[in-house]
Amino acid sequence: MNGILLLLIPPLAGAVIGFVTNVLAIKMLFRPLKPCYLFGVRIPFTPGILPRERARLAQSIGAMVERELLTPQILRERLARTELREKFRLILSRYTRRIPEIFTAAAEQIYPQALNALIGFLRKPEIHAKLVEQGREIVNNMVDGLSPIQRLLISSGQFDRGIKENMPTIVDDLITRLEQKGRQDDVRASIISHAGDSLFTPGSLEKTLESLLSKNGEARQELGDLDDLLMEKLFQAADTHIETLLATIDVQAMVRDRINSMDMLRVERIILDVMANQFKWIDIFGAILGFLIGLFQALFAWRMRA
Repeated sequence: MNGILLLLIPPLAGAVIGFVTNVLAIKMLFRPLKPCYLFGVRIPFTPGILPRERARLAQSIGAMVERELLTPQILRERLARTELREKFRLILSRYTRRIPEIFTAAAEQIYPQALNALIGFLRKPEIHAKLVEQGREIVNNMVDGLSPIQRLLISSGQFDRGIKENMPTIVDDLITRLEQKGRQDDVRASIISHAGDSLFTPGSLEKTLESLLSKNGEARQELGDLDDLLMEKLFQAADTHIETLLATIDVQAMVRDRINSMDMLRVERIILDVMANQFKWIDIFGAILGFLIGLFQALFAWRMRA
């Protein structure tokens, strides 16, 4: 019986020691969070490895992310994937379908200011003078188009002269009537509706945006769909300026600063959540290794005694 105990105790003790040692080693990655002192002397291995090497760790992770994960080539490959483009197009379509609604709401807001601006423009002295001049020219053309007898009758009654002399008043009256008419609710609604129908006729908005977004203004093959047009332009811009965008963001500094700003307990939780299963097996393997070492020692001692 004593021989069996002498044979079992070393492997079991080795398993316990191996397990506890690995558990402590993993704990020492994170704890303690701050240096510990004994009689004014800092205890070795405090703080833990991660708190002590946080700055170097953050720098290394930032460099790795910038070098291996967020490279222009990887982002371009990602943007080229069909499923990503389809998801982006679906999201984009949710907004483009609301363009007529947004346009109507915006037009309702700016219509009074636009009408005031138009009336103010027409009442400017130089514009008013041109309208008066154009009105008189129209009267002259109308008179010139009449027969000789009709011209004689109008001239004898000085109708044309009276119209020309009162043209400033006529223009003022027309502008006032235009303003009054424009402020009527049914006219405002009709103008906004007509503008929306003209702008959002199938193909018209696509052509307008295509012309505005075209780099050289030249005619291009019609895409026929607003979502495809906007998506193509956005992805083209992203592909063209991806290096500049990454350089502006400075991924390495962003990751480094983020890690350095995080609470160490949160970093511990994140790592443990990711590595919990691996750490468990490290503890188990420590116990197995300790057991095997203890078993080897026990067998070696038993053999020597034999």
